[in-house]
Amino acid sequence: MKKLTIRVDDDTFNKLSIRLKDTNQSMNKFVNKLIVDELLKPITITNCIEQLDKMIDDISNAIDKIDKRQQLHYRVTKQHFANRGFLSNADVNEDICLKEILKKDNSFND
Repeated sequence: MKKLTIRVDDDTFNKLSIRLKDTNQSMNKFVNKLIVDELLKPITITNCIEQLDKMIDDISNAIDKIDKRQQLHYRVTKQHFANRGFLSNADVNEDICLKEILKKDNSFND
């Protein structure tokens, strides 16, 4: 067994000693148990990997939504420039091509 010296502030030491008086444990055994528990925790790595996977999925979904909106905007803008040759008082709501574009992919608000 090796010797280890730990420095803590007075407030932490007082809280620890009060807690240990209630449980009748020695301070060395309690600190040893804390250190062993922390060192033998492989679960934290798994949790980090799961959180990173979830974050990557969220980012991927957000990029997909942005891509869908950009594609719709591109098609609408393309049709707008294609329609520039028509009269300025033409009804945009009656444009057949624009209606096709909007009906084709209406899932951009997912």
